[in-house]
Amino acid sequence: MQSPMLDVAWAAGVTDVATPVPAPPGRRETVVATASAMMEALRADDLDLAERELGTLAELTDRPLDHPDLAIFSVLIAIQRGQARAALQYLNELGEDRYPELRVLCLYSLQDPYWEGLARELAESAPAPARAAMEKMLACRAAIPAGRK
Repeated sequence: MQSPMLDVAWAAGVTDVATPVPAPPGRRETVVATASAMMEALRADDLDLAERELGTLAELTDRPLDHPDLAIFSVLIAIQRGQARAALQYLNELGEDRYPELRVLCLYSLQDPYWEGLARELAESAPAPARAAMEKMLACRAAIPAGRK
């Protein structure tokens, strides 16, 4: 079963905002395989496996889970677990200026109407990848499923 929230993220292009996870020399194949396994687990809504693969990816790349290359996946896992409020709190602890596009996903999942205002603001002023993601999310808002609380 594919996660509805992941459908929202992909429909909006938010998963494209994250930069590709760089691989240290000699680990590229392992990093790519681990990242692919994590994405498959997310698609299949196997969140325990996705979380384990994310931890492995963090170790392989020597990056903390709040690194821009990995934070999106921690947030998506939390949202898919029905913990959008906890994901939003985590993002708030990282700072209001970090990951605003992920805040939009959390707010959408919580069915907070503020998501649209924030998405519009980002569609007008954010860097290109986030701007494009918010434009897509706003354009398809009627077609995307309501989030889980």
